[in-house]
Amino acid sequence: MEDRILEFCAGNTMRYQLYDDLLRLKEKQYDIRIIGCMGRCRECREHPFALLDGRVLALEKGARQP
Repeated sequence: MEDRILEFCAGNTMRYQLYDDLLRLKEKQYDIRIIGCMGRCRECREHPFALLDGRVLALEKGARQP
């Protein structure tokens, strides 16, 4: 299995309480990087998002968070 890079803005990890989930993912197959700011100004305030191998993954507006 190839390594995948999953990057999160630090604001997302604390605000949306994703930190424990990130630790579980890290134990599996992802190289997880938590970055202070990803340069997508104010987007993390609107909805959680991450980069998976450089591609944006975002929670759609109106979607329920688990």
